[in-house]
Amino acid sequence: MQMYAIFWIKDEFAHHYFYKVDLLNQFLKSVATDRQDALLAMQVREITHCFDADAFLHHIYSQLHCGSHVQVDDNQITIYSDKHFITLHIEKNQIKFLCQTLTEAESLLFPLLRSFHPFLFVSGCNLNQYGWLSPYTAELN
Repeated sequence: MQMYAIFWIKDEFAHHYFYKVDLLNQFLKSVATDRQDALLAMQVREITHCFDADAFLHHIYSQLHCGSHVQVDDNQITIYSDKHFITLHIEKNQIKFLCQTLTEAESLLFPLLRSFHPFLFVSGCNLNQYGWLSPYTAELN
């Protein structure tokens, strides 16, 4: 299983860093490796929105595809269908998820996230895979 982190980037920073994904990913990874650095923690709070677990769960339920199911245990959400499952762990400034392949995430999770907000950034925790979930369009500008 691979772990990924999802960050909800505030609009003003997303517009500025949309085409600077390497820089944004490098910053977010530095925060993950040095959790004791108060300055980095403050900078993450400055550029990201906090996830409201209840609002996020309500969105998942309202957008869930037919044939998919949700199981909730505290701040852990499992989305599953007949063939795939993804486990989400909601934290203050990020959502971490586990999946076998990104194909699972694309079929179960990413459509739900794209309808939640356009400026969600995904970063592989131990992988060099990262990027925005939604393309930058004129409507987002």
